[in-house]
Amino acid sequence: MGDYVDQIRRFGSTDSYSTQLGEQAHSSIKSLYGLTNKKNPMRQIGAKYNRNRHFRDTEQKEIEETRRSDHNNKHHVVAPYNDCPINIFTFVRENSMDPAKKNFISKLKDHLLGRILGRDFDADMHEDFSEDERNTIRLRNNTIFRHKTIRINYTTYDIRRDSNILNPRNRRYCMVPAAETDVELNPHPFWYAAVLGIFHTEVQHMGPRSQNLGWRKMEFLWVRWLGVEPGYVSGRNVARLPKIGFVPDSDDFAFGFLDPSHVIRGCHLIPAFSEGRTKTLLSYEGHTEARPGGDMSEDWVNFYVNIFVDRDMIMRYLGLGIGHREKGTASSSQVHMRGSEQEVDHNMECGVIEEEEEYLNDTVDADNGSDSDESGDDSEDDGDDYDTL
Repeated sequence: MGDYVDQIRRFGSTDSYSTQLGEQAHSSIKSLYGLTNKKNPMRQIGAKYNRNRHFRDTEQKEIEETRRSDHNNKHHVVAPYNDCPINIFTFVRENSMDPAKKNFISKLKDHLLGRILGRDFDADMHEDFSEDERNTIRLRNNTIFRHKTIRINYTTYDIRRDSNILNPRNRRYCMVPAAETDVELNPHPFWYAAVLGIFHTEVQHMGPRSQNLGWRKMEFLWVRWLGVEPGYVSGRNVARLPKIGFVPDSDDFAFGFLDPSHVIRGCHLIPAFSEGRTKTLLSYEGHTEARPGGDMSEDWVNFYVNIFVDRDMIMRYLGLGIGHREKGTASSSQVHMRGSEQEVDHNMECGVIEEEEEYLNDTVDADNGSDSDESGDDSEDDGDDYDTL
């Protein structure tokens, strides 16, 4: 899985080859004739061909350098630029009635302080930091720096690397592991958020609990949370997609901050068109940061989570992706679809290869009365079935 010889990566598999490739190579040279002035065309065609080859080689070199870089091994990548500084006090004073900016500075300090102190992810809902503790957080020049995009890298169910680009204007929805751990409450396995802004800042932690007085760079996402529709049942057994909606702005935790390292990947949400739009989720009709790229007066009442957007996404809800690993500290996590009778317990503490071996061993043990060769064939057939989703 994921293991290909170098020739296949460079030229493709044998079933993708056609003699038309060589036959059509003549047309590319002949097409350059129309770009000449018809005087000594062979010399001009040669010059244009050499120029195109130079550009192609340069582009290929850039692609190879990008491929060799360690960006694909990082969980997320934000551009290392400081060309969009924002003073936090000026930012809050501008359009101060915007519900998205309510308690912006105190929430930001709670978020940064919680990360520095090593708190477990809870969407900053602890509410136990005093004002004196918040004042131990200092931002260099009271400035944060905005970015346009962030790339989230993740491991797919078949142990490959893929990425999503999050953009606050038109690709802003993402998913994170749910913080609920009580299995008896049958929690939804994921939380969802709309990214309003991508920032980084330089932070200094002072006070008696500080372990390092130096400045450190910290990246964070400003988000608007979406919650699961109460009383709505979804899952395979009822043939329903998960339904979610924006948390009303009357809730103190409708807006908050998120560590990019907790983002699993981007997600695709489908508006529930039959339910229409509403103004009740955001009681402010002026310009607001809560709607950075869409309609400035109303929100969709609900969204459906498109779990079929790709094979990796569906495996996250079925719980059968051997390449999936959570970033949390819990040794295990249960993935249980609402409305489904099946629970899948998969070990999140093992490495990717260990999870693969454990999955295959479980498949062999479950095949009573079969020898090892037949069990191996069954496991391979199962993998082929997943690829057809």
